[in-house]
Amino acid sequence: MLSDHGYHLGDQNHWAKTTNYEQALHIPLIISGAPIKSKNRKTDALVESVDVLPTLLDICGLPILDYLEGTSMVPVLENPEIEWKKAAFSRQPIGSLSEMYGSSIRTDRYRYVEWKVVDTGEIKAQELYDYEMDHREVYNLVNLPEYKEVLRELSELLNKGWKASLPDGVINTSKNKPAPLSFASKGEGDYWRKAWVKKYGGNENMNWKEAMKFKKQYEIKNKE
Repeated sequence: MLSDHGYHLGDQNHWAKTTNYEQALHIPLIISGAPIKSKNRKTDALVESVDVLPTLLDICGLPILDYLEGTSMVPVLENPEIEWKKAAFSRQPIGSLSEMYGSSIRTDRYRYVEWKVVDTGEIKAQELYDYEMDHREVYNLVNLPEYKEVLRELSELLNKGWKASLPDGVINTSKNKPAPLSFASKGEGDYWRKAWVKKYGGNENMNWKEAMKFKKQYEIKNKE
């Protein structure tokens, strides 16, 4: 049993689900009935939604497809105390009127977020929260000198990418390209519509069929 996301109810001045914070990203996950050694146990190991399919394939004795970016959780199910991932990753745009996105990692103690300009990769802002003293992520510790080394280490870990945070001995060979732009519906999709128009042309009020025409024209032009 699992949920695909949490939900903000006004905390941190947010409503709904699309943030890089614990309230939106921390979800319940219960695996029951599987042929595993450890029963009625919980774990503090960091796992991600992308790990669910590889885990189910592993439990069923089926091959884990090499393009999957997740890691089977079977070792955690067999030994809840095992040393596992160094961090869990997430990414969200800052909003429909911005050209920035936030990338986040969650370790066993900290959450670190970098806000970057989409086109240039320039870092515009950073956030650092220490769950030992602030489980609600209220106090941003970025500017405190005593966290300078922690900040450096977490930024380095984030920018190495998710493969660098896999458990020791686990290798993932997937080479998936970033997901293509989506001409999403209005509302939550406003940001992606702006990004689409910036790349392919057209306007934010056009329908999906019109958007596909601009995309096709762009692809033809760039093949010449």
